[in-house]
Amino acid sequence: MQIAETSKQNINIVKKIIIETLNLSKKEQCKLSVQVKELLWSGSINGISALVQEKLVGYKEALVIAMKKMNGYFGDQAKFQYKAFRDNGLPTGSGTVESAIRRIINLRIKGTGIFWKRENAENVIFLRSLVLTGKIRNACRKALKIGRTMFDQDSICDLPMAV
Repeated sequence: MQIAETSKQNINIVKKIIIETLNLSKKEQCKLSVQVKELLWSGSINGISALVQEKLVGYKEALVIAMKKMNGYFGDQAKFQYKAFRDNGLPTGSGTVESAIRRIINLRIKGTGIFWKRENAENVIFLRSLVLTGKIRNACRKALKIGRTMFDQDSICDLPMAV
């Protein structure tokens, strides 16, 4: 398993700030990389932030830049539960999503002579995802229930009509 490419890119920017600010030797760079990787795999974004603050104490400008990058990308820590993902056999890289985009969007929605309005394309993508995940039947049942309720309440005229 691998850590998502964008996580690597962003954490490498933070590491580069530390390395250049402190002028770390190759051995120290390797040690820093191991520390950061272990913290990232355990999902400890706060641990990485603490390490950055510890390393850059006394280097205010570099600390501000590094923490801005940390908070900007790693702010929503729920996305970085790599340990839980790995423990449950879930993918941590972006390959699955990129493959899905290629298959669902590029091969099914785009094509020679096919043109979409944005909102229509989004609706088709949503419907396709319901079909591929096996949730279309449940979605149709819910839609029919809403329609029946509106009809029974004589509010069916509130539905938008296609022109």
